Amino acid sequence: MGTVTVDTVIEATPDEVWASLCKINRYPRWDTFADEILSASHSRLKFGSTYQERSGMEQSTWRVTLFNPPRHQAHVGKVGFMGEVTREFSVEPEGEAARLRQTVDFTVMPGITRPFGWLAERLFVNRMVRKRMEASGAGLQALHAAE
Repeated sequence: MGTVTVDTVIEATPDEVWASLCKINRYPRWDTFADEILSASHSRLKFGSTYQERSGMEQSTWRVTLFNPPRHQAHVGKVGFMGEVTREFSVEPEGEAARLRQTVDFTVMPGITRPFGWLAERLFVNRMVRKRMEASGAGLQALHAAE
């Protein structure tokens, strides 16, 4: 199982960052994992919310499984060769700004022999996920800077 964690300091208050994390229709503006939100059970996320997103050619369905305003939420979905993925967001004060921590837990190629899946995780997937998470943090920073 792979786990990637990325911290980003965002020049906005923790409450402003939290509000952005709850507006699912805005995800394509900053989240590199979401090219388009295809449907959502709620426009503002809450515990139990579901949504479908498209990333590249792939569609995935997600459910909010943890929602502790205004600091922590988790989304669980199935993503192609990664199987079940858990994506967590935590928001904490960082001086006058906010620290956003994103954590993604996944298993590459479930059902495939572990040595091959483990090698794919280490050589490719962890780096790709980290790079996209860093870009998502930068995208959220840019979104707040523009507001």
